[in-house]
Amino acid sequence: MSIRCTPATRIENAEANPRAPPLNMKVPDSPVTKAKFRLATGVVALYMLKHLHGNIGMPSDLDAIDLKILTLLQHDASLSTAEVAERAGLSQSPCWRRIQRLRENGYIKAIVAIVDRQKLGFMMQIFAQVKMARLTDEARADLVRQVNSVPEILECYTVFGEMDVMMKVLAPDVVWYQEFVFSVIMKLPGVQEVRSIVTLLETKSTTQIPLKVRKLR
Repeated sequence: MSIRCTPATRIENAEANPRAPPLNMKVPDSPVTKAKFRLATGVVALYMLKHLHGNIGMPSDLDAIDLKILTLLQHDASLSTAEVAERAGLSQSPCWRRIQRLRENGYIKAIVAIVDRQKLGFMMQIFAQVKMARLTDEARADLVRQVNSVPEILECYTVFGEMDVMMKVLAPDVVWYQEFVFSVIMKLPGVQEVRSIVTLLETKSTTQIPLKVRKLR
């Protein structure tokens, strides 16, 4: 299912700030140019994988006991320090110090309760793919602020491809979501078009992050 919306007026800020990089990347129609673009973006992605993410593997400041603690807390963050210590094979004080270090070093970002969205009436998860106009630095900052202020938008990413931004949205039903698109998403700075992917059956949903990178070869 797709809901597509395009405003009558195109928002262009390129003239106001010609240096501002676009959120969207226009590719000429020439087959040769498109092939070069695909190659170039592939090279960029490869560079990012090799140089921006660093070496693939377990961080040097984590040991097997740290991983055990992270596994336990990802599965059930309501465990007391004493319970975590017992299951990790530690005494309570060293376990508490390790948990504090994991927090201070940013491995544990937050400890929260995971709420059942359906019990609160949000029966649908929808991915909104958004095409953006060129934005100034100020307009991009305003876009980020506004997206972060909308509780129904759980996640938001900039992406490669025809569309520029992807949002994960909670909705009670399609009728509500359609109104949400027109009254909220289309009014965000620079939004030109919205394409929506409505999910059906949720076959997997987890907040547990893999603690080791799988070796594929």
